[in-house]
Amino acid sequence: MNYQKDIAAKFRYIALNSAIGLVDLNATFIKPDGSEVPVAPLVLSEIGAGLYECSYTPDVLGDWTLKITGTTTNDKAIKSFKVVERVDADSYDAIMIIDGKVDVIDGKIDTIDGIVDGLATDITAIKGAGFNTVTDSLKAISEQIAPGGYCG
Repeated sequence: MNYQKDIAAKFRYIALNSAIGLVDLNATFIKPDGSEVPVAPLVLSEIGAGLYECSYTPDVLGDWTLKITGTTTNDKAIKSFKVVERVDADSYDAIMIIDGKVDVIDGKIDTIDGIVDGLATDITAIKGAGFNTVTDSLKAISEQIAPGGYCG
């Protein structure tokens, strides 16, 4: 994939085994001359379900390398990409359309997360604080009141 010089680009990474909650994924950008970008490695942020992202603005034309590392899951990934003066309009438009759709999906995931959190709260409210699944479940109650054998 080509990226445009001096334009911020998003780089996405799916963690090993789609691990969630990782805070130690780092992105190191290597310029075409082999030097690392002098900024400390960028930390990738989780955008949902084991998908992580960072943004960077490449400032030199040529073939770049992105190294992603993480210590928790021993993640290691390498991506090569080309930075060009100008990305052709069709490719750029397609990238912008995809980015827009990803943003819509991110919004829907946030909405679903909110609904799930609300359901968890509702379930707790319905159960009540003193509900014990071992003694208060319908099965446990039915075993207590179910007719047994005859005693005479």
